[in-house]
Amino acid sequence: MSEIITGLFSSMFALCVPLLIAAEGEVFVERSGQFNMGIEGMMVLGAISGFAATLATGSTLLGFIAGGITGGLLAIAMFLLIYKLKLDLLVVAIVFNLLAAGVTGFLATLFINSSSIPVKCNKLTDLHIPFLSDLPIAGPILFSKNYMVYVAILSVPIIAHVLYKRKFGLELRAVGGNASAAQTMGIDVFKTRMKCFLIGGVSGGIAGAYLSLTLGMFVENMTMNKGFIALALCTFSKGKPYGTLAGALLFALADSIQIRFQPIDIDIPYEFLLMLPYVLTVVVLTISAKRSREERKYA
Repeated sequence: MSEIITGLFSSMFALCVPLLIAAEGEVFVERSGQFNMGIEGMMVLGAISGFAATLATGSTLLGFIAGGITGGLLAIAMFLLIYKLKLDLLVVAIVFNLLAAGVTGFLATLFINSSSIPVKCNKLTDLHIPFLSDLPIAGPILFSKNYMVYVAILSVPIIAHVLYKRKFGLELRAVGGNASAAQTMGIDVFKTRMKCFLIGGVSGGIAGAYLSLTLGMFVENMTMNKGFIALALCTFSKGKPYGTLAGALLFALADSIQIRFQPIDIDIPYEFLLMLPYVLTVVVLTISAKRSREERKYA
């Protein structure tokens, strides 16, 4: 029993990373009064660019940098189309998501999976922290992870500090609360929102790169709609960093359960286990919508 629990929670921390990183970027976007529905496409392109950069250089760090740059460029392109050319946000997001899926599928077929032997790159390896990694239960769960797990979790208090204590955070919250009032206070709404959209794009690209670099290979549709799940948990947490962390861990636990219990001979259809994270997404959005209605009712 202890092995099952250790395996579940150990996987949970690893699986929460792409959701958490993507949602952390979305926190900035939503706090500035925007909504980045193109995050799934940013993750897909980040995954293939991160894989390609690591394959070429052998460095996972450069892979994450390449993924972040790719996601950032896509975010800037989307932002300019929406705010400069005044195109509809939903239409632009759908086009970019479909385009990203098509481009990565084409590139993967042409260069990566053109033969029966899958192309592999260097992948993230777990760290061994002296003494701590050898602890029973706590060692495998908390102290035997790759460096991105610690980066993602430790960035949560940093983001909270920026949002609530730094000038940039105060400005973007003012823009998200009332853009017209923020403009009269001398805050450049356009630049503030563009910076937040850029942060969201870079985060989405890094989250996508994490997916390919933990496997050491690129697989089509490997994001499996994690970008949309990140949007859902950010909406549920109302853009609060610690709430976003809790939501990411909850979704990751559901994912870990379906992965761990599939090979076990239990009287539950594996299709039910596969849909656990998505059922949880629907439940979270339903609760969030109900809570929002109640708040508007008593406002």
